[in-house]
Amino acid sequence: MRLKLFILFVAFDQISKLLALKYSQPAFNSGIAFGVGENIPLLAILIIFLVLFLSVGIGRSGFGEIFLLAGGAGNILDRLIYGKIVDWIKFGSLWFNLADVYIVGGIILMFSHLVIPAKAGIYINNYLYRFRVKHGMTVEKKI
Repeated sequence: MRLKLFILFVAFDQISKLLALKYSQPAFNSGIAFGVGENIPLLAILIIFLVLFLSVGIGRSGFGEIFLLAGGAGNILDRLIYGKIVDWIKFGSLWFNLADVYIVGGIILMFSHLVIPAKAGIYINNYLYRFRVKHGMTVEKKI
């Protein structure tokens, strides 16, 4: 399922770029995402992507990691095919593409999974502690 989502996201990105090349005037950059890292060689980007891919893996990753990997793969494919990244969405003076949206969305999802469960766990533990005390159950010392 996750591998299919990864392939689907990369396909959407590549199809959107093909349509942009055919029907509009996209911008090009040689960076990683949003034009960041303009002078980073392709080999370095491939190594970073490979390390990330091998450390996270598609099979056991969450949606944030899948978005991040799909965005990275989409931009790497651009660099391999066109020599530069095709940006076709313009917001003010900023140009970006669907792969960049995937990267940012993946980072947000991954960050939210780090923050939200921790807070939710604190609230749940406090509730269970109060419940046990109220009902005379054995409780461990509250930390």
